[in-house]
Amino acid sequence: MTLQRSAAQPAQGGSDPRGSGRPVPSRASGRSGRERAFAFVRPLVRLGPFMIALIVGKALLDYLPQTLSGDTARYLVAGCAAIAAGAVVALIAISVRRRAVEEGRSPLSIEARQSVAELLEATQDALLGCCTSVNDSALGGLVGWPHFVEEARASVRPTAIGTSYGLKSCFLSDPAGGRPEFVALGETLWRLQLPDKGWAARTQSGLGRPEVTALVLGVLGHLGGDSIRLAEAVASFEQILTAEADPVGMSRTYVVSASLGGLVRVSPTSARLAELRRMLVAGAIRDPQHRNLLCWADQLADGQRSSLVPSIPHTARAIVALSRAARVRDPDGQTESTIKEGISWLIEQGALARQTEQIRRTLHTDRYESLTVRHFTAALAAKALLCPEAAGIEGRDAMLIEAVREVWSEQNGGLWQWDNGEHPLWMTYQGLSVLHGYALHTGKAPT
Repeated sequence: MTLQRSAAQPAQGGSDPRGSGRPVPSRASGRSGRERAFAFVRPLVRLGPFMIALIVGKALLDYLPQTLSGDTARYLVAGCAAIAAGAVVALIAISVRRRAVEEGRSPLSIEARQSVAELLEATQDALLGCCTSVNDSALGGLVGWPHFVEEARASVRPTAIGTSYGLKSCFLSDPAGGRPEFVALGETLWRLQLPDKGWAARTQSGLGRPEVTALVLGVLGHLGGDSIRLAEAVASFEQILTAEADPVGMSRTYVVSASLGGLVRVSPTSARLAELRRMLVAGAIRDPQHRNLLCWADQLADGQRSSLVPSIPHTARAIVALSRAARVRDPDGQTESTIKEGISWLIEQGALARQTEQIRRTLHTDRYESLTVRHFTAALAAKALLCPEAAGIEGRDAMLIEAVREVWSEQNGGLWQWDNGEHPLWMTYQGLSVLHGYALHTGKAPT
């Protein structure tokens, strides 16, 4: 999700908050013992048993003392050591290849998975390098990220959306985290909470909006902390998930999908989950151009809206939200068939062009608020195709590979860039989560 930019443009250049004494998260300082072992063994496997035997034998001949009962003994000791070293490396190579075959991967998948690990590390370095701290006259100290990396480097005030996606990226790149600095980031999100206990984008009017509140609550639920405060925020969130409270939002596929996904994360037993799921399923449309398959437009069908145009990113978002809801509550037959039809429709489309939409809510007769939503279509389609319901559907693997390759190719230094050159934090999180999910699903990175 991308918001309209603030009037102040980020200054050129920026400062590194890690040298300013401000509290920012620190990157985990080492790989696991298993990863370090593989990093040590892998070069030996590449050299091969014969080469290792030669190296060991030559080294021993050079360094064994001359007093070792003459040349015969020296050559005997060096030869035995060389054979032993070569045999060990050969056994390691056989073990690695056998394990790869047993797990259905090629031996190269270890290297590919390491590439994803390096990408996660690069993203974390980039984000931690621009985490900003600002003293707000009304809210106090705020630690986090604004909407764009460029703004963070210019020390623009953190926002709820930017800080949420920065934290989500940190969770992804360091799942064993839980560093004490996360407390300050979580507290920033609480300080940005509005009087109605919701959250909104900075281009919105100051009323809590479900698409932003769902995002923030999902992050706060992951962090844990004050369960009473979180429960109060969830209760307020559930109250705005009605057409009476938000007629525009509850008519948009993006808002309902985001709300359903957020509620699944923070309150998987909520009674509102079934209602939101029904809204999404009922809001699907049929595409006569593609076998009359079900899909979604930017707005939900209600029997009154005409000329709704099928949309790839909105279909992908709805599929992911419904699939997540199905994991916490058994779906009915209609929901499951709708998900599968939507996936088949996505595969037949095959297009991955990015899109932008405007969501305008009227405040008074002459006033409205506007939210600009940008859709990273390749990432959204890949997430939909990684859902369990997509397994076995014809054409799924080919399109998934195409979408993931596009996502992979569009990152630079662990960051993703929109068409205008900006680096929104939401886009980096989406790209990162797709590559991470693909690596977990297949055991390798795109090639």
